[in-house]
Amino acid sequence: MDTTLTIKLPKKLRDEAKETAEVLGLPLTTVIQRHLRDFVEKQEIIFTAPVLLHRTSVRALSKDAKQELARAKRLSQSEFVDL
Repeated sequence: MDTTLTIKLPKKLRDEAKETAEVLGLPLTTVIQRHLRDFVEKQEIIFTAPVLLHRTSVRALSKDAKQELARAKRLSQSEFVDL
């Protein structure tokens, strides 16, 4: 037997979620039910957020990437035959 769940959320969020579900070819109800089933079965909820890097971290990553690229170029020139 199905029941109705009423929740309050911003209208914009509801509209965007409904539109996203439609783009994916799913009813919003299906998306919500799947999330609720996962929540019940796993007894956990996972929130994700983008990792914001500080400029110094970006610089360090950029330096490492440049060094790795230079190393790869050296390897390709010395160890591999161009086809």
